[in-house]
Amino acid sequence: MQQIKREITCIVLETSTTCNARCKFCPTSKLKPEIMSQTLFYKIIDDLKNMNFTGKILPYDRNEPLTDPFIFERLGYIRRKLPKAKIFFSTNGFLLNKHKINSLLELQPIEIRISLHAFSREKCQEIMGIDNTRIFENIEHLYKQVRERKIENPTEKFYLVMVSPSKKEETLMKEYFQTSGYFKCFDLQIWPLVSRAGNVKYAQIGKKKIHHKKIIGCKQGGEENCINSWFLIHANGKVVLCPQDWFQEVVLGNMNSQTINEVWNEKRYLNTLNKVFGRIESEPNFICKRCDSAIPAPGIMDKFVNSYIIRKSKAIIPADIKRKIKHLIGLHQMTR
Repeated sequence: MQQIKREITCIVLETSTTCNARCKFCPTSKLKPEIMSQTLFYKIIDDLKNMNFTGKILPYDRNEPLTDPFIFERLGYIRRKLPKAKIFFSTNGFLLNKHKINSLLELQPIEIRISLHAFSREKCQEIMGIDNTRIFENIEHLYKQVRERKIENPTEKFYLVMVSPSKKEETLMKEYFQTSGYFKCFDLQIWPLVSRAGNVKYAQIGKKKIHHKKIIGCKQGGEENCINSWFLIHANGKVVLCPQDWFQEVVLGNMNSQTINEVWNEKRYLNTLNKVFGRIESEPNFICKRCDSAIPAPGIMDKFVNSYIIRKSKAIIPADIKRKIKHLIGLHQMTR
């Protein structure tokens, strides 16, 4: 059996489990409130320093990072210990203010993403449970600061993300994005609703129930697949498989008593990856079988059609494009 190609390029480090919003499509409100201890946080960052980590750090997972009272102290520690790492900070924007925005911009290199899931005030209140007037004010503060600082470094990116509740809201947001001039600094991304591997009720987001009999991979994160390259740590120190594992169904280790490399190279982690890629049989209710991002094993007709497409394309499609085609149709096995 060939080895699965894997390398840690992204650390997801959740420091609290709380959020000030109550988004309809998010199960975070069901979590027990918890804040990561400073001792554990320092241990993890020191571990990364010993690894000479230079990848991406996401100081959040299921939470709003600004609910952590120590968040800026922790971000400062990350920057001091890991000067070459890139911080990716995602917030719903409600708890931001001018001072916090300035503090975030001092942490370069940094990417900042603001999640706002409705344009109209009434719809935002319905979807997120918060008033978006304040969020728009903070977006304006960030926009002005980026312009004043003349941040044009291609490694500094700023996003406005919307998980679209309707085409109307999506259209309103796109129009506002253009007329406000925000496109000069921000990328606007419209994301589809997902079930979080069944942790959000399918009917609640207008989706049919997902349950694959057999899976052969994961497409979350594209070719930089999150299963092969992300390392996710929850506030209590438990290491989980992926960002969709809201309730710690697949626990792969515990940072209170282990190092990152110990967990990453443990047999239980490798066995779980083999389940994801269909190399060994997984349980009927394995989390990935319920996930929007899973690559289901193709049926007999799918295999024939896919094989025909790849075979016929040999003479006219470059190798790198063919690899992408294979990935999209579920034939790319992420192997060396």
